[in-house]
Amino acid sequence: MIMRMWRPASTYPNLRRHRGGMPFLESSVLFNNYWGALFHSQCSERRKYKNTYKARQFESNSNSPEITDLEDALNLFNSMLQTRPLPSIGDFNKLLGQVAKLKHYSAAISLCKQMDLLPILPNVSTLNVINCFCHLGQMGGSLSVLAKLFKFGFQPDAATYNTLIKGFVMEDRISEGRINEAENLLTLMKERGCSPNGCTYNTIIRGCINNKETSRAIRLVQEMADMGFAADNSTMKWVVDLLSKDKLDPELVKRIWYFKLFYTVLKRKNHSI
Repeated sequence: MIMRMWRPASTYPNLRRHRGGMPFLESSVLFNNYWGALFHSQCSERRKYKNTYKARQFESNSNSPEITDLEDALNLFNSMLQTRPLPSIGDFNKLLGQVAKLKHYSAAISLCKQMDLLPILPNVSTLNVINCFCHLGQMGGSLSVLAKLFKFGFQPDAATYNTLIKGFVMEDRISEGRINEAENLLTLMKERGCSPNGCTYNTIIRGCINNKETSRAIRLVQEMADMGFAADNSTMKWVVDLLSKDKLDPELVKRIWYFKLFYTVLKRKNHSI
């Protein structure tokens, strides 16, 4: 007869006792790892399914809720990349617009670069990422996007040019070289058949004022008046301030008064309509 030798449970570090006193083996490291891996795998699958569902919902619903978190936007973008067939360029543009609206300009630019690798053609809305470059002060990047617009045969509108011009003449980064770039854009938009508007001129004039380029600002003021555009409040205030100063060049005074008279007549005309 074979006798079994029992040892105390305390000699086995992995043994614990039930309430009834019977020992049982603790879960091993391998056992824990297995269930841990299974749990994370299931969570990952649920997350993937949820993101894919959200991507489909985002595509199909024109009134889809706004994204308020960058992480959600990036997850949604990755899900859209894995969706077949690929979502339309309009769906991607909608997501880009929401990321830009959250002021994550660098992220919007990065997503736009990833979209360049997709077998879908961009449109004007896609390339309005120009605004993100301008907010970051990366004007070289914004000009490269403008060149891409021309390459694809798109004609930028006045709003796109105005965004670029504003990027060049922002007060915290103003310089003579940037004013020159802004005027070059004004010339370019005329050459390409895009008519500037009052916002275009007021933006450049404000840049000239901030950079103390009085003569250039007055020339643009007169050009704006000749084209039938009115000054905004800041430009008009600057004109009035100039008129109150002494020792101004007589020709300069004449040109300022010409503009002020035109502005007054135009303002009265608008009030009478």
